[in-house]
Order: sequence, then C-alpha cells, then structure tokens
Amino acid sequence: MDNLWAIGLSTFIYLNLLVLLAVLALYVLQAVGLYGMANQAGVTPRWVAFIPVVNAYIWGKIIKEIRISDYVIPRAEIVLPVAPFVYALFHNINIINTLVFLCLLVLYAVGYYRLYSLYRPDNMAVYTVLSVVFPFVVPFFFYSFRDESPLDFSPEDEKEADADAK
Repeated sequence: MDNLWAIGLSTFIYLNLLVLLAVLALYVLQAVGLYGMANQAGVTPRWVAFIPVVNAYIWGKIIKEIRISDYVIPRAEIVLPVAPFVYALFHNINIINTLVFLCLLVLYAVGYYRLYSLYRPDNMAVYTVLSVVFPFVVPFFFYSFRDESPLDFSPEDEKEADADAK
C-alpha cells in the first residue's frame, strides 16, 4: 500500500513539473516574440517583454488604440496591462467579477484582433478566434511575428478592411 502511495505521489509531482516546464517554455516564447516585435516596431523599453502582465505594454504600444465599433480606447499601452489588475480587484465580488471578466475577455479579443490586423491582415479573424478559444497559441503567434515590422494601418484602412470582410 505504501508503494502505491509513493508511485501516485511521484507521478503527481512529475506531471506538475512537466506542466510547469511547459508553461515556462510558453512564457519565454511569448516574451522573446514580444521583445522582437518591440525591436521591429521601435518600442522602448524592450526589456518589459520579460515581465509578466506588464509585457502587455509592448502589445499596447504597437496597436496604439483599441477600437470597438465607433468607441475608441486610447492609450492601449496603459489599458492592457492595468485590466488584469482591475479584474483582480473585483475577483471576490460574485456578480461583478463575471462582468469584469467578460469585459477583460472582449478587451483582449479586440486587442488581439488589432494586433493581428497589423501582422496578418488576411487571417486576423482566425488568429483572434484561436487566441481567445485556445490561449496557449498566443505565444506561438507572437514568436512568429518577432522579425516582422507591423503594417502601418490607419483607422480608415481598418474600417475599409472590416467593410470588405462583411
């Protein structure tokens, strides 16, 4: 019986270590991707890419603003890193935490859409859906963008692209 407990415990520990290594590898992949994107876009300081949550600053600097229909949220470099902290503030309040989480999800989805429109305009909708449904693919997308400069997309061009997509 003691051997069974030892085998179960060691399996549990090894599986947790494997998950931890996978999460760490994805984090490093995303950080390297963001660092490269910042380098190509001329965003400073680039080292921010290696700080969890705050690394959304680079993402925000690249996309500049978040546009939801006619509503524009300027200063995405501030909004994107601060949003998870706002969610953490309301996390313990039952009804509000769900609403704040949905707002955070929409904010990040629109932010992904804007970023992907700068790097992969032909596949931006597919990339956005994959990023929201399967968040573990985001580091791979960011890493694939590391050596590319973002397209210079004005808000008028984005409206035209949205109209063409419809």
